[in-house]
Amino acid sequence: MPNPCWSCQKDPGQGHFCQSCQKIQPLSGNDYFVFMDFPRKIGIDRTLLEKTYYELSRKFHPDFFQGKSDKEKLYSLEQSAFLNKAYNALKDPIARAEYLLDLEIPGDPKERTKIDTALVSEIFEIQEKVEEENATRDPALRAELQHAKKEVEIKIEERRQFLETHFKEWDTLGNNQTKKQELAKTIRKTIDEITYLKNLIQSIQTGGQIRH
Repeated sequence: MPNPCWSCQKDPGQGHFCQSCQKIQPLSGNDYFVFMDFPRKIGIDRTLLEKTYYELSRKFHPDFFQGKSDKEKLYSLEQSAFLNKAYNALKDPIARAEYLLDLEIPGDPKERTKIDTALVSEIFEIQEKVEEENATRDPALRAELQHAKKEVEIKIEERRQFLETHFKEWDTLGNNQTKKQELAKTIRKTIDEITYLKNLIQSIQTGGQIRH
């Protein structure tokens, strides 16, 4: 049973404001999907997400709580800060997927699936060329690296499309935890590869060391 409203002591309902006295309520729970009233799915309506974010931002804005009680001011700040965290986590499909997987299929970071050996070898080969070009400033090598950068961008896009398919599959699995466990491994592995490849592009652009 939910805690009673701090102001009127009645059941506040499910929203951020008491359904009886309309007073803002303290933050409860830490689920971004619940907070923004979205289903726990990877595929959500980005336009509706933005609309919800701006509507809640206006409701929680400190300007509306000038002259209100200290509790109301505090709760508005708490709700507003959590709203920003929720929106930042849910607006990007990959960040949203990682958040949802951590909610439903928590994984030990030490047990993350390693990326393919062939991809690692290719990444290291490009990184060696980056280091060589950084030392020699060889125009031919720089041109070669620019070509490699385009190839890496293609690999990233291929993996994004691969994820799109698996995101849709995830949303159809419901409570099938066995299949979700296996699919979570595939999704996490692909996200790790995209992160690695993005870091490689950054390394090519800056001539720096790739971040692992």
